[in-house]
Amino acid sequence: HKGCKAVTCVSVLMNGAVVHHVSRRQSTVSMTSTEAEVKAAAMAAEVIASVVPLWSEIAGAMHPPVRVCIDNKGAKKQCESGTDTVASAPYLRCKSYCESKIYEGLLWLDLVPGEQNGADMGTKQIRDTS
Repeated sequence: HKGCKAVTCVSVLMNGAVVHHVSRRQSTVSMTSTEAEVKAAAMAAEVIASVVPLWSEIAGAMHPPVRVCIDNKGAKKQCESGTDTVASAPYLRCKSYCESKIYEGLLWLDLVPGEQNGADMGTKQIRDTS
């Protein structure tokens, strides 16, 4: 992964149906998969921050924290730890944003291995098997 622009894919499901989907190439090159995952988690937090108030208005109740599937232990640890390191300096803004949304109770990160993580579907290239 090192040295290329990663793809971020966010799908928001409500009662099993997709209500919002976005997939885009990240605007900057990530030097590690952890950096790419933190940037993706920040984008997911941004989307969730805009969708949850709409859900709350429709349902007339506060929405519980939203589960965000992530498959990188380092990214999960960095977003939840509250500590900044030299390694996270290039993407500190994304890390801090995601971290703030976790502390607000908007979302929580669930570590799900890539092969079992449906959230990774939009980020993998489809290979020609013929």
